[in-house]
Amino acid sequence: MVENAEMKNAADKHGDDVAVAVITTAGIYPSEDEFRRVDRDNEIEDVLKKAAKKLHLTNTDDWVARVDEKEVNVKHTFRQEGLKGIVEIEWHKREGGGGASGAR
Repeated sequence: MVENAEMKNAADKHGDDVAVAVITTAGIYPSEDEFRRVDRDNEIEDVLKKAAKKLHLTNTDDWVARVDEKEVNVKHTFRQEGLKGIVEIEWHKREGGGGASGAR
């Protein structure tokens, strides 16, 4: 019971924050064992820029960000995208359309 009260107090204290991790093929930001706490009114792009810098990523202009397999607009804030709590952003190049190679 005490644990639940402590968890509720922590959630109330950070009600306008999200805990964010950015997952790329190059690694995870901020690290595999951590989340970055940011205000929900921050733009998603700000977090992605920090991830790119830490992970030494270049040429990410054509990358897409997805949360729970839904593409998000990185120019929006976490609040505008309806994101709250723990947010894991998968960030990578848009997957190609594929198709059969050399089909006859």
